[in-house]
Amino acid sequence: MKEYYKDLSIADIKGEEWRDIPGYDGIYQASSYGRIKSVERLNTNGHLLKEKIMKQYLKKVLKTLHISLRIPGQKRWKKHTVGSLVGMAFIGFREDNEVFAHKNKNKLDNRACNIIKITRLESLRLDFKLGKNTSIFGSTYMYSSSLGEYTSSQLVDKYGKRAATKILDSARHDHRTNGVKWTRIPIQNDNKP
Repeated sequence: MKEYYKDLSIADIKGEEWRDIPGYDGIYQASSYGRIKSVERLNTNGHLLKEKIMKQYLKKVLKTLHISLRIPGQKRWKKHTVGSLVGMAFIGFREDNEVFAHKNKNKLDNRACNIIKITRLESLRLDFKLGKNTSIFGSTYMYSSSLGEYTSSQLVDKYGKRAATKILDSARHDHRTNGVKWTRIPIQNDNKP
């Protein structure tokens, strides 16, 4: 697979399509090849900013590409995964229980044709199907409630070890924790041999 994200040339790649990134309309665009550019525009001081391809940064631990974007006039830069920006530009916003995932699970392949919008559970099942279980630290269950779907490690991160232990226990024994009913869902597809 060609690493398009390394190509910082302003020239379009053959067949490349550019779309505005929602929330950054007229400022940044994502390409069908997973590149991000700052569009030509006047800054807040009236100076012309030329169009340029933004450099993407590899987070080695997560093996994902990240980029920081800023709305003119604001001081803070916001970090995004490139896959999520391409997903927003070519698919649209996602719901709280959805994620932008890579069909081939290669998080360096941010081409629009490789980005899909699916639930967290579907993403974990895709991990298992492709043999890429590294993102869930060995979990074999998702824990679901009206509050969302989480792996056990995500529950620990969100609620702390003590609360997560109560949630896991309540899901195993089919009772409520603090008035919330948690369900344990196997990640692997039931129709696997």
